[in-house]
Amino acid sequence: MYAEVVIDHQLSKLHDSFTYKVPEDLQVQPGQIVLVPFGAYRKRGVAVSITKESPAQLKGVKKIIKLSAPEPILSELQLRLAYFMAQHYACTLIDAVKLMIPTTIWKGEYKAKERKVAHLVGARRNAYSELKNAPKQQEVLRELAAGKEVKYSPILKALEKKGLVKIEKQRVWRSLTSNYTPEKEREILMSPKQADALTRVLQTPNSIFLLHGITSSGKTEVYLRAIEETLKQEKQAIYLVPEIALTPQTIQRLINRFGKDVAVWHHKLSAGEKTDEWLRIRSGEAKVVVGSRSALFTPAHNLGLIVIDEEHEGSYKQEKKPCYDSRDVASFLAKKGEIKVILGSATPSVESYHLAKTGEYSLLELDQRIGKGVLPDIEVVDLRDEFKKKNYSYFSDKLQGYLKEALRQNQQSILFLNRRGTASGLLCRDCGWRSVCPNCDVTMTLHGNKLVCHYCDLQQIPPTKCPVCQSVAIKSVGVGTQKVENELKKILPGIRVLRADSDTTGSKSAHEDIYRKFKNHEADVLVGTQMIAKGWDLPRVSLVGIIIADIGLHLPDYKASERVFSLITQVAGRAGRGSNPGKVVLQTYTPEHEAIRFGKKHDYLGFYENEIKTRKTFSYPPFSRLLKLTCVDTNEKKALEEAKKCGVRLRQSLKKIEVHGPTPAYPPRIYGKYHFNLFLKLPHEQDIESILELVPKVGWRVNLG
Repeated sequence: MYAEVVIDHQLSKLHDSFTYKVPEDLQVQPGQIVLVPFGAYRKRGVAVSITKESPAQLKGVKKIIKLSAPEPILSELQLRLAYFMAQHYACTLIDAVKLMIPTTIWKGEYKAKERKVAHLVGARRNAYSELKNAPKQQEVLRELAAGKEVKYSPILKALEKKGLVKIEKQRVWRSLTSNYTPEKEREILMSPKQADALTRVLQTPNSIFLLHGITSSGKTEVYLRAIEETLKQEKQAIYLVPEIALTPQTIQRLINRFGKDVAVWHHKLSAGEKTDEWLRIRSGEAKVVVGSRSALFTPAHNLGLIVIDEEHEGSYKQEKKPCYDSRDVASFLAKKGEIKVILGSATPSVESYHLAKTGEYSLLELDQRIGKGVLPDIEVVDLRDEFKKKNYSYFSDKLQGYLKEALRQNQQSILFLNRRGTASGLLCRDCGWRSVCPNCDVTMTLHGNKLVCHYCDLQQIPPTKCPVCQSVAIKSVGVGTQKVENELKKILPGIRVLRADSDTTGSKSAHEDIYRKFKNHEADVLVGTQMIAKGWDLPRVSLVGIIIADIGLHLPDYKASERVFSLITQVAGRAGRGSNPGKVVLQTYTPEHEAIRFGKKHDYLGFYENEIKTRKTFSYPPFSRLLKLTCVDTNEKKALEEAKKCGVRLRQSLKKIEVHGPTPAYPPRIYGKYHFNLFLKLPHEQDIESILELVPKVGWRVNLG
C-alpha cells in the first residue's frame, strides 16, 4: 500500500504531496496525520489518498514512520474542500489542510484540562466524632454530605487519607458557553412572510438561499427555526457572524434555544479553548457552531446547514494566505455535501443579489419590520453648509440638538464612524468634489505629493484649488473615535461615553463587556466603527449619528459605494428597535452621491439597479472575476521591480486580458513589508491555473475577487 502525503514544509516550490510506502503493521486512512522522513528530518503530514499500485517511476520509496493519531482527523468532504481551495485560490494543499486542524492537535501537544473532585466513601457512624478536633474537616464533610461541590484543598487530602472521601480527576471542557446562563425567551409568533421563507428553506433540497430582509424583519428567527429542524434530523449546523462583536448576543440567543449543544469558534480563543471546542464538534456533542469565517473548517462531519449572517460583509474574505471567500467555501460544501446554505442580509452584496436574480440562488424576501416597527427617518445634513456657517465641529447643529434631546429623555445614542481615523482621498468642503479616477471610477489616494489610482496606476499632481468651484478648502478626509469622544464631552459635560474600536476591543471579552454595559444603560452614547453597525439589538437607542459618511467613499475600491450604502442601512437599523421611533442623522459633503441618496430612502433595489449598471460599464464583478496578485518584500524597490517584471510577462502572454498595475497596495506597507498589486479582469470561463503558472511561487499572494 502507498500513501500520498502532504507535508508541512516551507519549500513552496516543491510538490504538494509525496509518495510513501505504508508499513504492513499500520492501517493508514485518508485524513490521518502521519510522521514521515523528509530529507534529514522527520515531518508531520496528512495522508490524502491510499493506493495499492506501486509507483514504478519512483525508486527507494521511504516508509511512513508512524501514525500521530489513531483515527482520521479530516473527513472525505474536508479533503475535497482542501483540493478545491488549493486549485481555486492558488494556495498549497498543506495551507488549506492546516485551516482545518488546531495547532495543538497538529503538533500533538494537546493536554486536556482536569480538576480534582471529591466524593464521600460510604457512611461511617463515627465519622464526625473522629473529627472532633478538626472542625474545618467536619465542615467540609457536611458540605459533601449535603451534595455541595468543594474545591480541592489540603483538607480534602487529609480526609482522603482517613478514608472518608475519594478524590478523582474530572475532565473540564474549556468552552465560552459555560459563561452563559440560558434565559427564558418569550414565545415568538412568525409573520406570514417569515413562515413562507422557512417553508421554502425546509422543502427545497440542497439549495443556496439568499434571505434579503430589512433590518429588524426577523431574519434571525428564520435562521433559528431552520437550525431547529436541522437538529431534528440529527445533523449539525454552522452559524457564521461577520464580527466577534456580534458573537455574545448571538451566543446568548443560541444557548436560549439550544442549551449546551452550542460551540463557539473564533480567532481570539486560546489554544486550549479552540481544541476543546474542536473535539466537542468532532464528537457530535456540540451540534451548533457559532463563530467567524474559520468556523467553516471545524469538523462538523454531519453538517446539514450553514447560515452566513450579514453575508455582504468584507470580513468573510480572508486576505492573508491562504486567501478565501467564505461564501465560495459554503457554496462548495452545499454542492458536494448535500448541505443547505442561507445567506442573509438587509443589504446583500451586489454579486449575491445578481446570482439570486439570475436563478443561481433561491431568493427569499422579508420587507417589513416585526410587529409595528418602522424604519427610522434618515435626515441628511450637508456639511458644506455647516462649513459655511463656520461650524468646524464633528457635530452639526442638528446632531447636537438631537443628542441633547435623547439625553434629556433618558434615551441612548450611537455615533458611527465609517472607519478608524485615516486620511486618504481629497475632498472639497465647499462643493463636495472628490478625487476620482476617470478610468476606474474609484477614489485616487494621496501618496506623498501624488494622487494615485490603485487599479490602473494613473498618477496626478494634487490640485491646490478645487477643479469644480475653485475653492481652496481642499483637505484629506479622516477622523478618529478618540477625537469624537473628546469633542462630545466638551459639548455635553458629564455625558457617559463608551468607545468600540480596535483600540478598545483587544481582549477576548471586550466586545461582550461593551455590549452588556451599553445594553444595561451604563453609558448614554456609544462611539464606534463598523463593529457596532450591525446585529446589535439595543431597544433604548433612539438616535444614530453618522459622523462623516464620505470617508468610506474615499477608499480605493470599486466596492466603496456599495459598502457605504450598506453601512448607512445597517447602522440606521440600530435605531428605533424598541417602542420609541428612531432617528438617524447622516452627515456628508456629498448628499448627491448615489450611496447617500438611496441610503436615505432605505432603497436597496434602487441602489442595486444603479450599481449593477456601473459594474457592467467598467466590467467589474459580477461581470468578470477580479484577480489581485500582490508582490510582497521587505525591500520596496525590489518588490516594485518584481511586480513590473511579472506585469510585463502577463501582458505578453495574455493578449486578451486586461492587466493593470503595478500599484501600491492600500496601505502600501504592513509589518515592515511592501505590497504592490497587479489587477487582472478575467472572464468567468478563464482558466486561472494557466495564469498562475506565469506568477513566481515565492513572494506573491493571490486573491480572487
